[in-house]
Amino acid sequence: MNNDEIICSLASWLNNYSWSWFATLTFRFEVSDPLNAKKYFRRWIVKDVQTRVSVPVRYFVAVERFRHNLGTHLHSLIWVGVEHTLFGVKNVLIMPHWRAWVSRYGAARILLYDRRLGARYYLGKYITKEICDWDFCLPAQTKQTNN
Repeated sequence: MNNDEIICSLASWLNNYSWSWFATLTFRFEVSDPLNAKKYFRRWIVKDVQTRVSVPVRYFVAVERFRHNLGTHLHSLIWVGVEHTLFGVKNVLIMPHWRAWVSRYGAARILLYDRRLGARYYLGKYITKEICDWDFCLPAQTKQTNN
């Protein structure tokens, strides 16, 4: 498989799920090991996000290492139990989650996920990078339904 085929396959798989946010998260301190970056991300999901919502949070996260291998940052799709629409935002407030990441780890940019753009738009350039790692938590009961 070439990179474009990998991106298309992965994006197609991720598009089977609903998402609430796209997040780019960085560290103010050096985190060069992707395992540690994923550990901090999961800690934020469990301690700060999951405790504020009433459904299982799901995510897909790409851990991008800097070329010089001295640090990482994260790009993630996150589901917090609600979808966002153009005409009425059914919103779990982003600000408390943003604040929790910033106070503990570094910078954060959390945007509402636009389903029309799809997973490839948000993650396509990160998921096939040579120095990238992934992680995900996709509970089966949260799969998107076409009602």
